Amino acid sequence: MSEGLRVYASMQGRFPDDAYITDAVDLAATCERLGFTGALVHFNHRVPDPWLLSSLLIQRSTAFVPMVAVQPYYTSPFALAKMLATTAYLHGRRVDLNMVVGSTPGELRQVGDRLDHRARFDRMDEYLDVLTALLVGGSPAARPDPVYDYEKPEYFATGMDPELLPRIFVAGSSDEAVDLSARHGAVAVTNPGPADLFADGFAASVGRRTALGVRFGLIVRETSEEAWAAARRYFPPNRAAQINVKLHGRASDSVWRKDLAELSAEETHQGVFWLGAILSGASHSPFLVGSAEEVGSYFSRYLECGVSEIILASPWEEYESNAEFLARWAVSGQGRCRRSRTPVASD
Repeated sequence: MSEGLRVYASMQGRFPDDAYITDAVDLAATCERLGFTGALVHFNHRVPDPWLLSSLLIQRSTAFVPMVAVQPYYTSPFALAKMLATTAYLHGRRVDLNMVVGSTPGELRQVGDRLDHRARFDRMDEYLDVLTALLVGGSPAARPDPVYDYEKPEYFATGMDPELLPRIFVAGSSDEAVDLSARHGAVAVTNPGPADLFADGFAASVGRRTALGVRFGLIVRETSEEAWAAARRYFPPNRAAQINVKLHGRASDSVWRKDLAELSAEETHQGVFWLGAILSGASHSPFLVGSAEEVGSYFSRYLECGVSEIILASPWEEYESNAEFLARWAVSGQGRCRRSRTPVASD
């Protein structure tokens, strides 16, 4: 386990407005200033292409690492390998990958992707095999009835510099997602449940098989009252969103959405873990809310499980205070929480 957390921010997943590009460039600069590794660049049908946006951000920064969300139906492994190699060739920079096995059902229907839950995991397993082989200059292993029937594909790169190979994350809470992460040496990352459920569930399933990451927001103030007031200003109650979480979560094939539907019977768990941002309809991630001591003590329970990666879902205005908070709660080599001045692992 490395010293310190590796921290990524999150680009906004909203429909682009006149400030979208300016905000994205500003966020990349903020990540560099605060010592974050980079930021998650979302993929959905309503936002600009994440690869073109990431190319712009790399050109406007010096060390920022985009973590691009990848959907197999949108980008083939051959195209992805070529884009990664081209970025390394043109800029000498790395791009990390957030592999998304599932998606919004409506978006899958829009593009005629009708694979079931199990078949999407099988496709991603093959996708990562093929991608890895292409990046290191090899040939993917033969499979019976392959999705990607490549015959020694060639492109201008014959194997990337190992230092520029992407770090791969697999998003998901299911056993299939954990197994997929472990097979491919990827970071298993999820929107976590409350700390005790996370420890006994997702973290126990991952164990020592691969690196462990979480995605949540942090709202930390000097006092608990100030933190909760800020949280509720950001995410006011929304009755329609609350009903949607419960109804659609129970019918979803996503483990996290099913868990969320059950957890949402209570908005706050253990005084710090808060589902209010999700129940407001404005976020897909839980939050930790409270004073620095309250959140720090609770946050340390995730670190004790071996969490070494965090993707922040906080409002951008909170990143400064998030960085100050994380600088006090880094991971030691034994995976235990300790106070520290340096939250970010070196890349």
